[in-house]
Amino acid sequence: MKRLLLVIALAISSLSFSQNNTPILTIRGSESGLRIMTKLREAYGNKYKDRMIDLAGFGSTMGIVYLKDNQADIAVTSRKMTDEELAEFQQENVELTEVHFAKEAFTVVVNKSNPVTKLTKKQVGNIFAGYITNWKDVGGANAPIRVFIRSNTSGCYLGFKELFLDNMNYTSRALMLGTNAQLKGQIAKDKSAISYLGFGSVDKNVKMLKISIDDINYFSPTAENIANLTYPIYRTYHFYFRTKDKEKVKHFIEFVKSDEGKNIILRNDHLPAD
Repeated sequence: MKRLLLVIALAISSLSFSQNNTPILTIRGSESGLRIMTKLREAYGNKYKDRMIDLAGFGSTMGIVYLKDNQADIAVTSRKMTDEELAEFQQENVELTEVHFAKEAFTVVVNKSNPVTKLTKKQVGNIFAGYITNWKDVGGANAPIRVFIRSNTSGCYLGFKELFLDNMNYTSRALMLGTNAQLKGQIAKDKSAISYLGFGSVDKNVKMLKISIDDINYFSPTAENIANLTYPIYRTYHFYFRTKDKEKVKHFIEFVKSDEGKNIILRNDHLPAD
């Protein structure tokens, strides 16, 4: 009798699943990209109520690990995959597809009481590489510069290095923190601190600096300057997925790349990527 009831229960469960058959997409990756991805997921879920997306942001590097271990359908990264990461997939004969979907301004942030309001791109690189170590050398107070960076599992770690350090390495004196929240908390309480954040992660507790590429013209990372491409420093967000899973992820990616998806990206202080 118990066996018969178990068979009936399994049959009902199987029937229920086949009737509901809710597609589930698992997405892992960039912590800084979690804000825009949450907005896209919400809009997608509201429009297609029979489709559910499991989303979490553990960092770009961890997103790639999840993808490699078959625990994610899509990895979201704020940087390109490294040659070493790509080689690991190639060793397993896994073909990947890469899709760019959004761009975000990369900002340099300091304590709100810091009198410095602007830096050149070269000055920023030299600060984070440890060649400029005192604020007085860039127009500030006579105080040591304390550099804070994200952990090396974050896309921000490599992304910022590629944009600002010109093949230099981070100073060995840089203090490494695991999350954007920790970075913001440290900047808010340390008058000598400097760090970096994606524009969407900045809050009222830190101050963004104007940046110059040509050492002459300085631009603030405002929403207007970002929208009209006046602010010069951006990083690109990427989707990576197994090419064999193209049909599985196609519906969501087409939504992100549609006019509706692009408008969501624009409304949240990002730019659609070609």
